[in-house]
Amino acid sequence: MLRHFVCARIADPEKLAIAKDKVYEMCEKLDYVFNAEAGLDVLHAGNSYDLGFTMILKDKETLDRYIADPLHVELAQYLRSVRQASAMADFYVDDNSEPEEPAPRGLVRHQVCARIADPGKLEIARQKVIEMAGKLDYLSHVQVGLDVLHAGNSYDLGFTMLMKDKETLDRYIADPMHVELAQYLRSVRQASAMADYYIG
Repeated sequence: MLRHFVCARIADPEKLAIAKDKVYEMCEKLDYVFNAEAGLDVLHAGNSYDLGFTMILKDKETLDRYIADPLHVELAQYLRSVRQASAMADFYVDDNSEPEEPAPRGLVRHQVCARIADPGKLEIARQKVIEMAGKLDYLSHVQVGLDVLHAGNSYDLGFTMLMKDKETLDRYIADPMHVELAQYLRSVRQASAMADYYIG
């Protein structure tokens, strides 16, 4: 399975809910998209983007189909008309033939993508995210991968995880292990984007 996620910074705050609804409307019409989620950022950090959304697709061929689908093209055109910036990552999450169960409503999804300056540091960065996440028992559904699409607004590294609420997200942001990871990523990245939103 392949996870596709996007972070978008929207110019007009009044367009945020419209953009989120358009994501869900599109996903409901695409029978090859699984576990679509979209939400508005609750962290509002320096590199936070206003809107985050994600979905599961079967494989790279399905991703290519999605990118070319007229419904996606229509959504992308709308987002380009209202966004200031966007970032995305598309990466394999496992080898299972069935999609994972949808994440429970009410949890917070944290999704991050980073553009790494030195391609030789990509695997090191990926491993550091995995190692950190393995030490923090309050994180769940951690997925980390390297981008397979390589589009203009694709970022090299993507990772996502679930937390039970905003307080847990705040705990994670302040956790010394996360701070250490964030410092490392800042030292090797060209750019990064993230969105933290309630599922539901």
